[in-house]
Amino acid sequence: AILFLLGGCMAESADRPAALPARAGSQYLEVFTQGRFQPLFIKGVNLGIGVPGTQPGELAADYDDYRTWLDQIAAFGFNTVRVYTLHFPHFYRALADHNTSAIQPIYLLHGIWLDEELPDGGLAAAGDVFDESIREVVDAVHGNKSIGQRFGRAYGDYTAGVSNWIIGWVIGREVHPVEVDQINKSDLTGTFRGAQFQITNADPFAAWITSRFDGLVGYERETYGVDRPVSFSSWPTLDPLVHPTEVESSGEDIATMDLLNIKSANAPAGWFASYHAYPYYPDFMNDDPNYAMFDDDLGLNNYIGYLTQLKSYYIGIPLVIAEFGVPSSWGNAHFSISGMHHGGHTEREQMAFGSRMIGNISQSGLAGAVFFAWLDEWWKRTWITDPLTFPRDRYRLWHDLTSPEQNFGIIGFRAAPFATADLVPVNGPAESTATIQALASGLNIWTRVPLDEITYIGLDTYDDSLGQQRYPNSRMSNLAMEFCIDVSDNTAQLRVIDTYDRFGMWHGTPATSSTGQSTDNQQAEWVEVRWLTNPQRTLATGATVPAEIDPIGKLIVRRQNDTPTSHDAVAAEGSGTRIHLPWTLLNIVDPSASQVLHDDPETIQPESLTTRGVRVEIVTTGGLVSYGRFGWDGWDNVGVVESYYKNGSDQLANILMSLPDTPASQFQ
Repeated sequence: AILFLLGGCMAESADRPAALPARAGSQYLEVFTQGRFQPLFIKGVNLGIGVPGTQPGELAADYDDYRTWLDQIAAFGFNTVRVYTLHFPHFYRALADHNTSAIQPIYLLHGIWLDEELPDGGLAAAGDVFDESIREVVDAVHGNKSIGQRFGRAYGDYTAGVSNWIIGWVIGREVHPVEVDQINKSDLTGTFRGAQFQITNADPFAAWITSRFDGLVGYERETYGVDRPVSFSSWPTLDPLVHPTEVESSGEDIATMDLLNIKSANAPAGWFASYHAYPYYPDFMNDDPNYAMFDDDLGLNNYIGYLTQLKSYYIGIPLVIAEFGVPSSWGNAHFSISGMHHGGHTEREQMAFGSRMIGNISQSGLAGAVFFAWLDEWWKRTWITDPLTFPRDRYRLWHDLTSPEQNFGIIGFRAAPFATADLVPVNGPAESTATIQALASGLNIWTRVPLDEITYIGLDTYDDSLGQQRYPNSRMSNLAMEFCIDVSDNTAQLRVIDTYDRFGMWHGTPATSSTGQSTDNQQAEWVEVRWLTNPQRTLATGATVPAEIDPIGKLIVRRQNDTPTSHDAVAAEGSGTRIHLPWTLLNIVDPSASQVLHDDPETIQPESLTTRGVRVEIVTTGGLVSYGRFGWDGWDNVGVVESYYKNGSDQLANILMSLPDTPASQFQ
């Protein structure tokens, strides 16, 4: 066979590809370059393509998008891209074009998606369909597949062979414990003896995975003469470790995916472990006292504790953290004792914590780290915002700044205003005018009233006849309000009337004391806007952990000389004040259809109605300034969006550049 070296990577020859472009070593994946195998520390990024205005199944990115992203990814310091499923043919053309013209290639961790809609019988009955998907993807990446048009999945003529830039397969997805339990109770056995891989004395689930490994490696070798490392996507919920604090009722420690008994009968590239691992989930990440004994130069770091324990289990097996990161959302869905939470971070904090985590992963001697994710994805749901935002199929049309899952990207998107209005005061000084914009990310208000003169901001979100007419200090308003902001020196507290409060909602359960509607009862109490991220729980050790509450209504005030952040809610700007509030904090469940929460507490699913708009009132040290109602038309497409690097991303790029691709001198 003739080997062509392009930028340190073997290129596929016209007649026969290289036999072993990569393999699993004892600690790292190794690539064949410059005549020998060299370990590679994977500095990767997950590339989803659910761009604003689209669902992920639309795969809307075109060739130019991919070329731009790949160029940016390489310049950022990443050496690997991970994809979860087959993309359209132009992705592979773009990758081939990028790599053949680059000094160093971008490697590919390629996924093969396991459908979440399983047939009757679950995983035990899904093997044949999954095997067919495996063969389809293998053919496609070798440039040898034509797939007819289909809905929700990639198709087309695959002619660009990228085989020798694929450093490994990561097949499957995060499998849920109930699915594992079902297959382990099936008629399948825990033994599989294939030509490439074998396993004995295992659970049927592990044997089922081993069979998929065997079929994948065997098919690619027989058809294309190539071997490469394989892995199955896993997460801490299925890790093989013992978590003494976790109770069985949580469902987080009742099933495992343990592949340590796999033997390579005839698979020279071997296999590796891959995990999606974050410092805030499951609860045992915070509850296990052993993890709390670890730290780094920034303080307590339970994440290192978990990585260390997981690595100690996989002795002699490369371990890749195939997802890590924290989001830049205003809202937080899980806390971490390390401070690296599931949200609640500014963009700069997000990038600082991402930098910290990739450092933790590399210093723990793991095989690689794959940042989640390259792009913010508006279509995504988060359990904690589900009761506050609906319907789900319209998420793609607007950006929920409070939703953690929508804000993991290095690259964010800004939409042009969908509506604007210059409002004049209904009462108050005539010179106090306001400009209000409806943005994808929320309501943006600018008033001529200086920040230092503001004591309250009143907000009537949908009906003149509903709401409280007194502020918390008993001052009368010209509005009937659902929300108000109490402005002080350094913070601003968002409050809501108690009947409209959503605090206490937990995975679909109702709020603790709320009708989900505004009210005309002037006895309504003002309460702080908060989220319940975890109710009180009792550990298996008998210890009690108090409820965890996100004070999301405690807003950031930015004064004239303060450094701007991505979470500024009330800010001095020029001669006036700008107020920016995410839609979700105002119970606006779908701004693209002008829908606000107006729930019927007797039904299971929440309801909404169309708002006539939002009225704003500014309470100053001298009086009230009330403005007319601002309404906006809905939208069914996002129009023009601008992409941008998030604030602080240069810090992440710097640490990527500082970590060597070849880790031998650092760790061996």
